[in-house]
Amino acid sequence: MDVDRPDRKARRANGKSDPVDAYAAATAVLPGRASGQPKTRDGIVEAIRSLRIVRRSAIKARTQTINQIRTLIVAAPAEVRERLRGLPTYQLISQLARSRPGTDLADPSCAVKTALRRLARRHQNLPMR
Repeated sequence: MDVDRPDRKARRANGKSDPVDAYAAATAVLPGRASGQPKTRDGIVEAIRSLRIVRRSAIKARTQTINQIRTLIVAAPAEVRERLRGLPTYQLISQLARSRPGTDLADPSCAVKTALRRLARRHQNLPMR
């Protein structure tokens, strides 16, 4: 049974806290004063809510990815850092995604380039705002 919000008069008299509200809800259910109906969660609003949750998390992941790219560039070897300095975000992502970093992952420069390429491709695959 869903319970509507507590009676305002009773809430003012007893104070405002979660335990007091829970007790008021329980006492409203017993005599049958609680008349709230639970949501069915099967309409268009629920469908939109589900899609918005996915979109919001994808946008957060995209932002996190560009932040990781920028942090890696700051810590990258000088040759990598100088080549990428001053590029706008869209050009930076495009250039990194097309790059060919090499195969020697024991080399710090190659490892950073590989990581940047993977992050750039992840950024491209996540939806825009």
